[in-house]
Amino acid sequence: MPAGPDFGAAGIDDYNFDEMWALDARLDSVGIRHHIGWFDGVHAWPGAADLAEAVEWMHLQAMRRGLLGRRSPWIDALYRSRLGDAAMMRAAGASHRAWRRFCAIETDFAGLHDIAAATEHRRELERQPGVFQAERHLGELVRQQEAFNRTLGEVLGDLRRTSQPLATSWRRLGLDGLVERARDPADTMGAHAARRALEQVWVYTSFYEPRSTWSRQDPRRAPRPAGHRRAAATRRPCRGLYRAEAPARLGRSAEAREALVTAARGRALPGSARPRPDPHGAPGGRRLAGGAGAAHGCRRPIAGLVARSSRARSAKPWVGNGRNADPPRR
Repeated sequence: MPAGPDFGAAGIDDYNFDEMWALDARLDSVGIRHHIGWFDGVHAWPGAADLAEAVEWMHLQAMRRGLLGRRSPWIDALYRSRLGDAAMMRAAGASHRAWRRFCAIETDFAGLHDIAAATEHRRELERQPGVFQAERHLGELVRQQEAFNRTLGEVLGDLRRTSQPLATSWRRLGLDGLVERARDPADTMGAHAARRALEQVWVYTSFYEPRSTWSRQDPRRAPRPAGHRRAAATRRPCRGLYRAEAPARLGRSAEAREALVTAARGRALPGSARPRPDPHGAPGGRRLAGGAGAAHGCRRPIAGLVARSSRARSAKPWVGNGRNADPPRR
């Protein structure tokens, strides 16, 4: 394991969120200096403010290690800015998020600045029972997601080896229940967790599994996501290109067209990406011009669009007090 320091970030609807949450706890347990940040969004680039925070944090660590000269006025300004951000979260009613922010400030600035103000705010929030309740609830959701990921791996493994009906596989994953949880206004943390699980299913069935079937020269085994189309509310446009590959080669033109329309509606479809005869010799098959490179090439330009659409979909932030971890509407 690297010695650090390490900075990481994940969107609250990112299917990697739970892995990053577990990594945060693991790095804490072994004493590696790090900072894991969370932003409103899916599996995409964070916003400019989050990226700037990463650079500022690295500068702070370089000063701590003597790689840069210590600039006390800059450190003081950064400390006050971080305190202000956390105070705004607290004032908005997002007590749990503010508590985690104050904890991070203490860790990040210890030995570089007086952290008494951050410590005082953190202790005040710890006297609110909802803060630790929210922390325990989020930890339980992460453990549930780990169990879900194991089940998803088993389901996909069975699909590779057997010809069981897809409907049976989707029932094993409880997708209908996840769809309902994703809409639950009473438990916003649970709703975000359900959206992450649905995103995980969509990612594997629309991206990883089709690529795996091509590597095994067995495109007919590529799972169709039709069995959970209602659940794929967070489908990503670029992956529509990958998902169109298998049915296009197999002559399932209607299914391939649907995947391409999904990509085009997300403004992710390059102009040259059109089905054409397969130059690699798939009998009667068709492929997408540009292939995987074209899909990867569209990822960065649409990252901001995807993040913005995710924020619009989430009416309120993800953290606060208790199970419903959001501040009240004003």
